[in-house]
Amino acid sequence: MRKAFILSIIALMVILTACGAKGGDDPANATGEFFVAVKTGDYETARQYMTEDANSMYQDIDLDSFQEFFATDDGFTSPEPDSVEINGNEAIERISNVGGLESQIAIVHLTKQSGGWFVESISMK
Repeated sequence: MRKAFILSIIALMVILTACGAKGGDDPANATGEFFVAVKTGDYETARQYMTEDANSMYQDIDLDSFQEFFATDDGFTSPEPDSVEINGNEAIERISNVGGLESQIAIVHLTKQSGGWFVESISMK
């Protein structure tokens, strides 16, 4: 009975791991995949590149505001993969949005978990 219970737990862990978060191979990849998914409105995929805490913290309305960050008609949005700062299992990447009379920068904080990089938080400047 105990052996069956342990095997059931292991099977459940494998299923949950396979169906859950993807993460990125490196911080720039995780940020890029996250923002492509947000830009196209595919929030389900975007959430696979977010930590569990970030998924709890950010609602779809927050992802809508991140999507608006890309929606400049007269400008462009550019990740800055060369500016990724990695410090152990933490990283920061800047995304620039240049257009119109003002420019904005999104600061993406990432963390490495379970072998992949995930978006932990985003601050707009």
